[in-house]
This record gives sequence, C-alpha cells and structure tokens, in this order.
Amino acid sequence: MLTPRWVNVYGYVFLVIVVAMLVLVWFKLVPQSMYVPLFLVALTLYLIRITLRLMLERQRRLQEREKETAGKTTGVPKEK
Repeated sequence: MLTPRWVNVYGYVFLVIVVAMLVLVWFKLVPQSMYVPLFLVALTLYLIRITLRLMLERQRRLQEREKETAGKTTGVPKEK
C-alpha cells in the first residue's frame, strides 16, 4: 500500500538525483557520450514518479468508494 509520505520522499529523492545529474552535465564532469544514458535514467525516474502519483490517486479513490459502500450497506450515514 502506497502512502503519500513515501511518494513524497521518492519525489524529493528524484529531484536531488536530477539536480546532481544537471550539475554533472553543466560543469562537463561527464563525457558527452554519457548524456543520453543520464537523460534516460532521469526520464525513467520521472515516469516512475508519475506512475506512483497515479497509483496513489487511484488508491485514494478506491478507499473513498469503500467508505461510501460501507455506509450504504450498514445504514450508517457516511462521514464527511
């Protein structure tokens, strides 16, 4: 089960890694032949970040539906 805190931590770690890669490229500390692999790593990490956000949102919606369904079946009004 994903938690918002875990997804946020991943997001901040992602940003730190990307900034480190940008510094390496900006100051030419890596050869030009490494630019494409670094870009692919950054792109992969970004796509993982988007996927985690989408999964977290889907999980939240499912939990809300479960609360609504539970409230309807037990006769207890749903919480707001």
